[in-house]
Amino acid sequence: MTEFNFLYKINGKVKPGSHRGKDLGFPTVNLDYVEEVELGVYASYVLFDNRLYESISNVGSAITFGQNELKIETYIFDFARQIYDQEIVVFLVQKIRDIQKFKSTQELVAQIQRDIDLAEKILKTSCLDIF
Repeated sequence: MTEFNFLYKINGKVKPGSHRGKDLGFPTVNLDYVEEVELGVYASYVLFDNRLYESISNVGSAITFGQNELKIETYIFDFARQIYDQEIVVFLVQKIRDIQKFKSTQELVAQIQRDIDLAEKILKTSCLDIF
């Protein structure tokens, strides 16, 4: 595997979440929060089953929905598998923005789509040459 730059590397076992991401159209894999990781939304990669996937990760709580539990939620692009209890590695490549509370789920969904668009641009220019 060729090296690439990332801010944080998180190893963990995927655990079930609230399924809210799936309901919004962005199903996520969930990991426990790691204290040294700065809260925010990140362009990211996920390593699973010896394959690297582009993704976007939210590190923090779902404050729009009144939740305070810190966790790492990652939406893996073009991925439709349920991988509960499987080990993955999340590489946080670049912070996109801070966590924020939205007035409605429609505003949140629109922002997630903008975040995905930006993450795709960031990841395409990350000079990644893997496998």
